[in-house]
Amino acid sequence: MIVVGVQAPGVLLLSFVPMFFIAAAFFYMNRAVQDCGTSFAWVTRAMGPWWGWLAGWAICTTGILVVGSLADVAAFYMFDLVGLDGLRDSRVAVVALAVVLIVVMTTICVIGTEVSASLQRVLVFFQVGALALLVVAAAIEWIVGGLRAQSIDPKLSWLSPFSDDYSNLLSGLLLAVFIYWGWESALNLSEETEDCATAPGVAGIASTVILLVTYVLVGITVIAVAGAGEVKDFGDNPGILGAIAHDVLGPFAFLVTLAIIVSGLASAQTTIIPSSRTSLSMAHAGALPRMFAKVHPRFRTPDVSTIAVGVVATAWYVGGSIASSSFSRTPSARCRSRSPSTTC
Repeated sequence: MIVVGVQAPGVLLLSFVPMFFIAAAFFYMNRAVQDCGTSFAWVTRAMGPWWGWLAGWAICTTGILVVGSLADVAAFYMFDLVGLDGLRDSRVAVVALAVVLIVVMTTICVIGTEVSASLQRVLVFFQVGALALLVVAAAIEWIVGGLRAQSIDPKLSWLSPFSDDYSNLLSGLLLAVFIYWGWESALNLSEETEDCATAPGVAGIASTVILLVTYVLVGITVIAVAGAGEVKDFGDNPGILGAIAHDVLGPFAFLVTLAIIVSGLASAQTTIIPSSRTSLSMAHAGALPRMFAKVHPRFRTPDVSTIAVGVVATAWYVGGSIASSSFSRTPSARCRSRSPSTTC
């Protein structure tokens, strides 16, 4: 929203197009070959082991790099939600809690796919439900004229991505494509899924559509309620959702903050799964040490690969946090989700 302003919903629509075709490609490739390594296995078959190794390594590496940042967001907002401002503003406390969350999510992934899937259902339904409540409540207040003075009326032109200059459009498109990440986890579990030739691919496509609807509606709501000026004031600060929630939901605004926490936890878990399953597939093919192909005799999950991802992700996150104060940037002291009138 900072890059393209009111055209953000349109950019989200445009970025959905390549992501949808990628999801469709995953559907057909999975229907032909069910392999938890997804891109690693498919690229290896089509283009050779060298390119396949690069594809698999990219999945493992990106997952490891992102897990800590997701847990960091969840940890920050956990402190914020319960009013522990001192711990919320302490990088040591946030990093410590984030590490605990990574350990918990990794453990759940080791315990079993059924447990992971059940947890994901709860987390996804809650976060989508909270955002849906925000959108519906804002729409009702807009209809009855109850929004604050700086709010602006939504326009159909917001759905067009081509009303801004090309450089901003390109930057916004690259950012928007990135946020659609995560739906591919269903394909990494294809060998552990009933109707493995079809169900994971359908889940991937359905996930991208759900993400599209959620992102566009929430984007329109944020811009309409806050106004273009406040959106720019908040920068890339996720605290703007909390500020808007206070204006729209009043005492129930904590649900949106809780949704941010749930989103961070759910995303951390679904990031661990692709990396661990890809490592398993690569180890079976001889592209990684054989130990990464080990499956737990009781839980029937790749425990060594999963634990390795959790350990390396934790080390990267903690090391990065020590080396740079901006490694996992959380909202500044001036922009708290619990302060409805605050701007940056």
